[in-house]
Amino acid sequence: CLLSKEGGILYLPVFVLILFLLKQNSIIDIAKKTVPFIGVTVVWLAYHQWVISNSPSARITYSYWDNSLVACDSAASRVATGISILGRYILKSFWPYEMSYDYSYAQVPCETFASLNVLTTLFAAIILIAIALLWYKKYPVISFGILFFFITSVLFINVFTLIGATMADRFLFAPVLGTIICITWLIYKYTNDLNAKTWQHNSIYVIIIVCLLFGYKTFSRNADWKNDNSIFTADVKVSDKSARTHYNYATVLFSDLPEDETKKFTRLDSA
Repeated sequence: CLLSKEGGILYLPVFVLILFLLKQNSIIDIAKKTVPFIGVTVVWLAYHQWVISNSPSARITYSYWDNSLVACDSAASRVATGISILGRYILKSFWPYEMSYDYSYAQVPCETFASLNVLTTLFAAIILIAIALLWYKKYPVISFGILFFFITSVLFINVFTLIGATMADRFLFAPVLGTIICITWLIYKYTNDLNAKTWQHNSIYVIIIVCLLFGYKTFSRNADWKNDNSIFTADVKVSDKSARTHYNYATVLFSDLPEDETKKFTRLDSA
């Protein structure tokens, strides 16, 4: 996993959480079971550093074109903006209200710690983490789901380190599993079906509604991905402040110029 994607290192603490919260292993047993994984991680970190230090290529540096947080005027602003991105991820993990293939400069504005988005995210994150830490014995599955979300998203929010993208819907591919675990448990809990043995139980009705709603969302979104023209045309409306979405949409306009001179020049002006 580590040799395929650096983010795999986040599954080491996830593995510890599984043993502690869900398997309820003792600290000694957890230590014994994680030693092989820690060993692999140490070897990988050494290899990782060796590859970087011995590479003949220059170290990659990111510009605001790659990550718009580079354009923020201070480290505090970058951290605040990263926190606001976490808020977007939390919201998107429950409902993908707006989806786009791109969120580059300047779709996500630089924020400050006085921003309502940042303060709201901090409040929500503190509440969620408090629930996970205070209720881990009473509701271990909920605690695991919440902590899984935060652990697996920590590298992608641009708070601790800047990455090669501002944000992306695909970065939620793993973290959203934590949200799914929490929602699934709550559905079964509050329909009194935690011990259900067959599919014939009350929670199935809630699950059907959820599947229909999100199935429709998936189906309708898939149409945008039919080809380059369709995705570039659709997402310039969503990421309407992104330089890259406008650039790509301009290529769509250039690619299919009408023969009529008046319409042609109108289209060129738009491009």
